[in-house]
Amino acid sequence: MQKRFIITIVILLSVCNIYANREHINKKEAERYFKEVKRLCDKDNGDAWGVNMYGPILFVDSKTRDVVANTGDNDGLLKKDGNVYIGKFPDNLPIANTATTWSGTKWTMVIWQSLSSNKIDRDNLIMHELWHRIQKDIGFPGAGTENGHLNQLNGRILLKMEWIALINAVKTDKEERRYHLSNALQFRNSRHNMFKDSQHNETIFEMHEGLAEHTGLSMCGASDSKQKKILTDRVDAALNRHTFMMSFAYMSGALYGYLLDDTDKPWHKELTSSSDFGALITKHYNVTSGNKDLNRLYAEYKATDMIDAENVYEKEMQAFLADCTKRFIDEAKLILPMNICRISFNPHTLVPFGEHGTIYKMLNAYGDWGTLQTNKGALVATDWSKIIADKPGADNKSENWTITLNPGWKIVKKPDGNYYVTKE
Repeated sequence: MQKRFIITIVILLSVCNIYANREHINKKEAERYFKEVKRLCDKDNGDAWGVNMYGPILFVDSKTRDVVANTGDNDGLLKKDGNVYIGKFPDNLPIANTATTWSGTKWTMVIWQSLSSNKIDRDNLIMHELWHRIQKDIGFPGAGTENGHLNQLNGRILLKMEWIALINAVKTDKEERRYHLSNALQFRNSRHNMFKDSQHNETIFEMHEGLAEHTGLSMCGASDSKQKKILTDRVDAALNRHTFMMSFAYMSGALYGYLLDDTDKPWHKELTSSSDFGALITKHYNVTSGNKDLNRLYAEYKATDMIDAENVYEKEMQAFLADCTKRFIDEAKLILPMNICRISFNPHTLVPFGEHGTIYKMLNAYGDWGTLQTNKGALVATDWSKIIADKPGADNKSENWTITLNPGWKIVKKPDGNYYVTKE
C-alpha cells in the first residue's frame, strides 16, 4: 500500500525584502493599510478577475506573533479593538505571506515586517496575496511544479535573455516592440525545446505565481511610467541572481502581464490554468518566434558579462553540491519525517539536487514532531517523505539548525549511523 503524505501547506516567503527595521505591529497603521487596499479592490470591483478581491486580511508580527485583522474569525479567537481585530497567531503554525485557513476563516496573511513604508511596494505585495486567496475560486488552483532546469547553465541564460528581450519590449512600442517580443519568444522556445517538459512545468507555475505578481503590480496604483521603472529595476536585480526554479514566475508574470495589458484587450477572460504567456503574446501582438543565431542575439543584447557571470556561478554551484553530497548523503545526518508537515522557505534559494531532491538554503519546518529552523539549509527528498539536515552533536544540537520537539518525540541514533526524529 502506498504511503500517504499530508503536506498541508507549502509556503513561499515573500519575494520582496523583509524590512527588518520596521517596528512591531501598529493597529492604526494596519487599519490604514486595510483601507488602502480596499479602495484599490473597490476601484477594480471585479473588472480584472470577475470578483472583488478584498477579503479577510491577517497582518502577523513575525517577532511577537501579534495579529491585527480587518475582520473577526469564525471561531472567535480574535477580539475587536476599535475598527480592527487583534490576537495571537499560534506558535506551531508558520508565518508567511500566503493564503491560509486558520480559526475557521480563509485569510490573506501578510508578515508585518515585510510591508514596505513605500505605498506602491506595500500595496503590490498585499494585492498579490489577495489574489492567492481567491485564485482557486476563479479557476486557478494553487500549483507548484518541478523547474530544476532553470538552475542549469543554459536554462538560466535563456531565461535571463527572455527577460532582457521582454524589458526592451516594455520600453518600446509598435514594430520595435514586436521585434523584441519575437526575440523573447525565441529564447523561450529554445529553452523549452532544450529541456523536456519545461513548457508544461513553467506554464503551470506562471499561471500561479505569475498571475499573482501581475495582479499585484497592475492593481497597486502605480502609474504606467512607475510600472515600467519597477519592471526595469526588477530585471536589473534579477540579472545578478542565479536561482530561479521557484521564483522565475514572479518576473515573467509581471513582464508578460504588463505587455498584455498594454494591448487593451480583455485577455484575462480567455485564461485557463494551462494558458501559456508565449501563446498569448503570439495572438495579441500577431508576432511569432524568431529563428536567429542565438550567439548573435546574445551579442546584440550585450549579454557577454551576464553569460560570463553564469559560468563562474556554475563552478561555485558544483562546489556547493559537492559539499551537500558530503553533508546529506555520504556522512551521518539527521532525518525528519514529512508525513504531516508544513514548510516555509525563500524561493530564491532553492537548488535542485538530482535524484536526491532539492536543497533549501533556508528552510523552516513544522511537523507533528515539533519545529525545525535552519540557517545552513536542508535537503527535502524528491518524494517529500523526509527532510535531511546536518547531523547533531553530542547534545543533539547543531550550529546549523534549531529543533524544538513536541512531547513524545526524540532524536535517536540508529545502526546505520544516522539520527532520526521518532516517537518515543
